[in-house]
Amino acid sequence: MGEWREWQRAAFDHVPREGWILDLAHGTGNLQLDLATRGMQSVGYDLSRSMGRIARRKLLRAKRPARLARGMAQRMPFADGVFSGIVSTFPSDFIVAEATIRECYRVLAADGALVIVPSAAFTGGGMIRRLLEFAYRVTGQQTGGDVNAAFITHMEAFARERFAPYGFEVRVASKKLKRSVAFVVVARKTQKADDAR
Repeated sequence: MGEWREWQRAAFDHVPREGWILDLAHGTGNLQLDLATRGMQSVGYDLSRSMGRIARRKLLRAKRPARLARGMAQRMPFADGVFSGIVSTFPSDFIVAEATIRECYRVLAADGALVIVPSAAFTGGGMIRRLLEFAYRVTGQQTGGDVNAAFITHMEAFARERFAPYGFEVRVASKKLKRSVAFVVVARKTQKADDAR
């Protein structure tokens, strides 16, 4: 229904404007194009060799730099504190693995933000919306179609449980779009986090 790209772009309200951004699990490179269009410097990182090829072709066709690396999120080849932000849209469960969270903390600069778009829900669209929501539920990508404060509270509690022990302050935001709403987890690295690690 044309909302996927808008769901991804919901992250931009929370990604730092200055410094380097890591696009974690970059997929086909759409977010890399959006970052470049906004004049932001970024590096894409993904485990999939085929996604890397697709993203590279797409970026080069658009005459944008193809700064892409391949590897596991649990062992990133980047220096400590090099990124002001990390963005990951619709990642799989790797994003809440302890090793991934520790690596994100390590490569983020002081007060850097890890911005995740884990979910979205349709708010309009009739039969097509219901079919898509059903598909999301049966594949485990969405627990239900209702958009309400209880859902956001539940998501925030889960995110805090996963990220706070590793030095992140967490909040969940939502962005209303034409026929849907996107949810965004913002985990900010704290200065006192070194004591918690």
